[in-house]
Amino acid sequence: RASWMPDGKSLSFVSVGDLDKNPFDVIVRRAAAEGSEKASPLQRHSFGLWETEVSRDGQWLVVRADEVGDNSYAIRARRLATDSALRPVIVPKTKTTVLNMALSPDGKWLAYTSNETGTVELYVTSFPDAQAKSIVSRGGGIEPRWSRDGRELFFVSGGSLNVVSVPAGPTFNPGNPRALFSVAGYRRARNRPQYDVSPDGQRFVMIRDRANAGGRGVVYVENWFTELLTKVKR
Repeated sequence: RASWMPDGKSLSFVSVGDLDKNPFDVIVRRAAAEGSEKASPLQRHSFGLWETEVSRDGQWLVVRADEVGDNSYAIRARRLATDSALRPVIVPKTKTTVLNMALSPDGKWLAYTSNETGTVELYVTSFPDAQAKSIVSRGGGIEPRWSRDGRELFFVSGGSLNVVSVPAGPTFNPGNPRALFSVAGYRRARNRPQYDVSPDGQRFVMIRDRANAGGRGVVYVENWFTELLTKVKR
């Protein structure tokens, strides 16, 4: 689950730690994209880290963790240069599912999904204080992605890729969602985006499902070894 670092030459990604010592120990690492350098740790957490992102200015590391306890899901962050520990951003007081996150290019807004109303919807909150919050989707929303200039926010809802316009300004005041095209036949995942947006915001990279892959069944054979021996004897 990699994401590009601001320099465009390296990646941050989630790496499973020593499962024999701690099954929840997951590390965020940084590595050069061309593989010329050994990956170096950025953050270790006592619970599973499943998404990671570094802000465009390189100051903030944001992670999504599945934490055991009353607060089962959380988004946390820290300043890479000055903070020694992660600070809470979205830590629900109940067992609310938080499954996606996407930091705006200017680092002022954090998009995330939550089922706090009973339906998984897309929200945007101010970053890093999480004081101002707006609901973006209507009737479900997953897989948020920002355009490079931050003036559009994309997400999947109702089988379509949708977009809302985001006017510039000190407050988050999005337009109404509108569908762009169907995503039928392309991979979906409720807990992380399965597509990306080109720098000009005009193209999308997606994973197409293989044709007829869903039509293949599972064959269950009993006593297969006996049958094998019979055929070998022939």
